[in-house]
Amino acid sequence: MIKNYILIAWRNFTKHKGFSLINIIGFALAMASCFLIIFHIRSEVSYETMYPGYENIYRLHVPEWAKSSPPMAQGVKEFFPEIESTVRFYDFGSGSILSYNDYQTILGRSFMADSTALAMFDYQFVGGDPKASLRVPFTCVITESLAHRMFGKDDAVGKTIKMNGNTDLAITGVVKDISENTHLRFEMLISFSTFYKVIPENWTSNKG
Repeated sequence: MIKNYILIAWRNFTKHKGFSLINIIGFALAMASCFLIIFHIRSEVSYETMYPGYENIYRLHVPEWAKSSPPMAQGVKEFFPEIESTVRFYDFGSGSILSYNDYQTILGRSFMADSTALAMFDYQFVGGDPKASLRVPFTCVITESLAHRMFGKDDAVGKTIKMNGNTDLAITGVVKDISENTHLRFEMLISFSTFYKVIPENWTSNKG
């Protein structure tokens, strides 16, 4: 029976080649489009789901902008006892020139971040101590790929790099590369206490 169906289909194909090709190509394009849409949707809904307890992590910002003031983190934690932990991110250093001895490279995306980021987002350390990282000014954590790019097989932890030739940053940890499906993808995290050393006081204390 199946053999007869195949034979009939082949005869129809050879008899109406143009019409058959249009149908086959149309069907193939439709299937390809469906699969592309499915893969895109799966990618979109997978964002931020790699973090443990992601369903209880929220981004807080004021209505006008997708950002908030530095004092807000402590303020909301005092006002809402249900909040277990807060972390602040500040886009800083992205596109800067990093140098170590004679080697230079352009830094990808970079943030200043509170030390609580390491536990909240469960970044996987391959070097250094997560409990001691991002706690003092002018220290940083970098990704594994950036460490390999700058130091090859040498241990990056404990080394000091320069940002734009004028800011020394001590590397206290190396983490695995960040997943593609997160809007907090970075190559470097700098301790948020550095924020108070390089940003004007009227910005750091402003509650607006």
